[in-house]
Amino acid sequence: PGQILLVPCPPTNTPAPTTPAEAGGGGGLGGEDEPEAEPTSVTDILTLEHTVEAGDTIVGIATRYNTTVNILHDLNPQLDWSSCDFSNPSGGPGCNPPLRIGDTVIAPAPTPTPTLSPTPSGNETATPTPTYTAPRLLSPSDGSEFASDEPVILTWVSAGVLAENEAYLVHIEDTDTGATFDQTTRQTSMALDPNAQPTDGQTHTFAWTVVVARDDGTGNYEPIGAPGEVRTFTWESK
Repeated sequence: PGQILLVPCPPTNTPAPTTPAEAGGGGGLGGEDEPEAEPTSVTDILTLEHTVEAGDTIVGIATRYNTTVNILHDLNPQLDWSSCDFSNPSGGPGCNPPLRIGDTVIAPAPTPTPTLSPTPSGNETATPTPTYTAPRLLSPSDGSEFASDEPVILTWVSAGVLAENEAYLVHIEDTDTGATFDQTTRQTSMALDPNAQPTDGQTHTFAWTVVVARDDGTGNYEPIGAPGEVRTFTWESK
C-alpha cells in the first residue's frame, strides 16, 4: 500500500480535420484521397547496444530507454520470449527473458533534438551543459517502516542514458544521529548498506534522495542533475 506504479498515459485525441484536404476527402489532384502513412517499423528506429549489467531485467531496460517490451522483442529475436504475454504492455508478470552479464540487448536510441547552427559572431558566451532531470522516486513510499530483519531496497525511475563516468548518487541521512551514507550505482535500485542500520536498540528515521552525479576523475562523484524529492522511512535497530 502506498507504492507508486507508473502506467502509460492514454494517447491524446487527434484534432478533427478542418479542411477537405485534411479529411482526405478528395482534396488531392484528380479528386483522389491522400494515401495513408505507413506505420514505422523497427527497422526505421535508430538503435544502440545496451550491455547487460548485474540486476538488469528486460522490463528495466525497456523503462530505461523509454520503450516497450514488444519493441525490444522485435529488436532482439535471439532472446527467449516464451514467458511473455504481448497483449500486456509490460509483457505480463512472468515476462523475464534470461539475460547474462555482458550480453548485448538492442534498444531504441534517444531521439536527438535538432538545433540550429547560426553563423558565429565571435561574441557568443558558453552555454552550460544541460543537467539531468531529478530521478523520480518509486519505493519505499514516504513514511515506510522497516523491521530489524528487513533489508531496505530503494528504487527510482531512470533519468536517461548515463555516460560511462556518470552514476546515480544516493544520499541517505540518519536524522536521529546526523550520520550520512552516500552510495553510487548505475542501476535504478539499491540495497541500503547494512552498516547504516541503527544498533542502539532504537528505531531511527532516515531521509533519502537520488541525483545524477559525475566522477571527477578521482572517484568522487559531484551532482550534475537537478535535486529531487526527499523521502523518509524508519528502520528498527539490529
